[in-house]
Amino acid sequence: MRSLNNSEITTLQNQGCFSPDWSGIKVSDNFSTGDIHHVRFQGDIKLGNLGGEIETIGGEKKTSGLFNCQIKNCEIGNDVLIDNVHQVQNYRISDNVVIENVDTISVNGPTSFGNGFEIEALNEGGGRNLMIFDRLSAQLAYMLVCYRHDPDLIAAINRMIKNYAGEKTSETGDIGPGTKIINSGSIYNVNIGEHATIRGVTLLEDGTINSNSQAPVFVGDGVIAKHFMILSGSKVDSGALIDKSFIGQAVQAGKQFSAENCVFFANT
Repeated sequence: MRSLNNSEITTLQNQGCFSPDWSGIKVSDNFSTGDIHHVRFQGDIKLGNLGGEIETIGGEKKTSGLFNCQIKNCEIGNDVLIDNVHQVQNYRISDNVVIENVDTISVNGPTSFGNGFEIEALNEGGGRNLMIFDRLSAQLAYMLVCYRHDPDLIAAINRMIKNYAGEKTSETGDIGPGTKIINSGSIYNVNIGEHATIRGVTLLEDGTINSNSQAPVFVGDGVIAKHFMILSGSKVDSGALIDKSFIGQAVQAGKQFSAENCVFFANT
């Protein structure tokens, strides 16, 4: 990575871009200013190569670049399209990501992205708390909730989960390659894996979306999710309300379904 030269800074300014400190921006050796217009840069920025072709939702082809957005403390990969976004803050954005017509995507201070969050499973009165994390299995959840007669075992497993959550804690989030986020509201403190599609969500907060190229995740219109895990192959759509819940592999939730303090495992 290298710093911008004076000619590139002047070109960006002529294209409606602004930064309080241009020295905070680092770019790839083959960087071109041609596809960056009306962008406000703040903090430490790393930019890959832009200007190549990228496919958006529905198969439409567009030119990658940064347009009409505010970017703060981000690392942006090659052929990323960010267009009409109020703010993207504290994220590593991988190659071939599309973010269009979104309010805010931000990490606000240290977060574990939902890992280690305690929910009240099985007993609504409490006493059977379960810490969710992105590798939770049905077998482990059963042990943690139902083996309360063995407090030493429960304490040992919970220590391991807390250590794992500590390893996941960061002030910077990740958006995996090939992910598409369009026409959505706010996303706070959410890690997003590869090839996820997030379309029309209202709010995502404090969670992890463990999508991958073999089993992508879809999160759709009107969804509100807080303190959550969504694993690979899942679909959450149609105004579903998810709070303090674990959505396992290939789970489908929709039609305004509401879940609180719940765990759903494979193929539910």
